[in-house]
Amino acid sequence: MKIFLKTIEFITEVNKKIAYVSLAFMMLAVSIFSIARTMGHSLIGNIEIVQFLMILLIASALAFTEREDAHISIGVIVDFLPSPVQRVVDLIAYSLLFVFCMLIAWIVVIQIDFLQVSTLMEVPYFPFKIMIVIGYFAWGLEALRKLMMTIRNAKTLNE
Repeated sequence: MKIFLKTIEFITEVNKKIAYVSLAFMMLAVSIFSIARTMGHSLIGNIEIVQFLMILLIASALAFTEREDAHISIGVIVDFLPSPVQRVVDLIAYSLLFVFCMLIAWIVVIQIDFLQVSTLMEVPYFPFKIMIVIGYFAWGLEALRKLMMTIRNAKTLNE
């Protein structure tokens, strides 16, 4: 169990580092492209580059955001429910999130076209689609970790 949780933590940490690096490159790229455009020398492919970096940023940040409870959630109704009911709602939510993430990852895997490239710069799409798969898979693992922790906490409360 501890090895599994440590593996999930490692995958999330690697994804977090990829997100930070892609964010840094995206800020640098946008700055360079803006300065070049201001000077009258628009660079070809600047929008494509930023879009690809944004894919890396978002896909790699999903699991870390889940671990930090930073995803947008609406707890207005759930917060007023008794604690046992809140735990049941959490169990259902984490289970559905896990299934959703694994389903999205699987759909992207079966639809990867290794020959598809971007229009202007002809950058292959498959590395970015693989990162989407990794991002959703890691997010699903974080949901599974939270599901396991919720079950463990419910057992300790009942004892």
